[in-house]
Amino acid sequence: MQHGDADVVDLYSTTPAIKTNGFVVLDDDKHLFGVQNVVPLVSKKNLPANGADALNAVSAKLDTTTLTGLLEQVVTEKKDPSDVAKTWLASVGLNK
Repeated sequence: MQHGDADVVDLYSTTPAIKTNGFVVLDDDKHLFGVQNVVPLVSKKNLPANGADALNAVSAKLDTTTLTGLLEQVVTEKKDPSDVAKTWLASVGLNK
């Protein structure tokens, strides 16, 4: 991929390798690839009463750019995922 092995690859828009390697993101003007949203899956019986509110609050703050930055910290910078999440939650006022 980095050495001319491939002309085009299918990566997720949040893949840190795009920025790290200076890859060019092509516009999908034919809409061949569907939207890939992050969807939390939780058993209703195990979800606390305020669990849905917490998930909705995170969803309201978490966009593609933010998620890409968080993944870059974990994948590229090798930071602890829990620490990255806690820091981000505090930065957006969701550290209750």
